[in-house]
This record gives sequence, C-alpha cells and structure tokens, in this order.
Amino acid sequence: MESIILKCLGTVLIGIGVGLQFVSVYKRKINALGKRTLLIKLLESRLFQLIGGFFLLFYGIKLLQFN
Repeated sequence: MESIILKCLGTVLIGIGVGLQFVSVYKRKINALGKRTLLIKLLESRLFQLIGGFFLLFYGIKLLQFN
C-alpha cells in the first residue's frame, strides 16, 4: 500500500514540475485573473519556474526510484 502511495506522489510531483515549466504558455489566462497576488508573481518568475520545476521533477523521480 505504501508503495502505491509513493508512486502516485512521485507521479504527481513530476506532473506539477512539468506543468510549472510551461506556466509562461498560459500568461494571457493568468493576466486575465486581474489580481496580482504574490502567488501569481511567483508563478510568472522564470527563475522560480526553473528551480521549482526541476526540484519537483528531481524528487518525483527519486520517489519513483525508491520503490
């Protein structure tokens, strides 16, 4: 059971990491939200996208290799 949970968590982390790399594609939709909250400012930061995305990818792959 624990193995299945770790595999699912690893897959979710990889998916979020890949999605974070492509946030710039959805820039129009993000700008349409209107509010410039801290979360939106972070998501638009390319440095955050790269570091956060690769961090999530790395740990997602590590979780999948753990099993």
